[in-house]
Amino acid sequence: MRRVLALLIVLLVPLSARADFLWDLRVGAKGGVTGNLWGAPDGAPRIAGADAGWQNALFYVGGGGGLMVELHALKFLALEVDVLYEQNGFKESINGGVVTIYTKYTQVRLPILAKAVLPLGFLELSLGVGPEFTFGRSAWLDTGGLLGSSLGAVPADDTFVDIDLGVCLNVWRLAVPISLRTAINVTQPKGWQDRFDTFSAPSGPFVVKASETFQFALLVGVAYVF
Repeated sequence: MRRVLALLIVLLVPLSARADFLWDLRVGAKGGVTGNLWGAPDGAPRIAGADAGWQNALFYVGGGGGLMVELHALKFLALEVDVLYEQNGFKESINGGVVTIYTKYTQVRLPILAKAVLPLGFLELSLGVGPEFTFGRSAWLDTGGLLGSSLGAVPADDTFVDIDLGVCLNVWRLAVPISLRTAINVTQPKGWQDRFDTFSAPSGPFVVKASETFQFALLVGVAYVF
């Protein structure tokens, strides 16, 4: 009798409810603010009276947003893929702070994260890790016109490893993910000379490949749950 009752319960449970237990698909948008750190390269020469060589650890803020797709399976596993367009940068003060060099650049970022999810009713906690591919779109220097044309920037493509700590609020058929994400550049060269593109600057040696060493991001999104 118990087996018959159990079978009837399984058959009477709506198919949608059983599907929700097995998987759900979330499609939406995500955006946020970033902090971008250029780590000090190895072997950087010192220049008399200035630091115009990006020898130091440099930091600046940025941000952007784009689309997100997230597939959940068995409530405890998820795969997230984002396509984000961002403007980021880092800065350096030289000549005793008289001139500030802003290295600014735009990127398309493609993180692919495998996530462990802890469901707590309307709240979910998650830990994600995975690769992030960045594609440089444009790059430029902003010095306020105080330096000559011997300085410049070019876009760069890189690969990062991301670690994502997230909280998601589930309301009706909407998911509101909030996460802190750290991205570590694993393809940026460590040597000073390798971080510059001398072929792009016939008038001078300082054309920086515009890509950060570390990125720290606060991201907020909203997605519809299918």
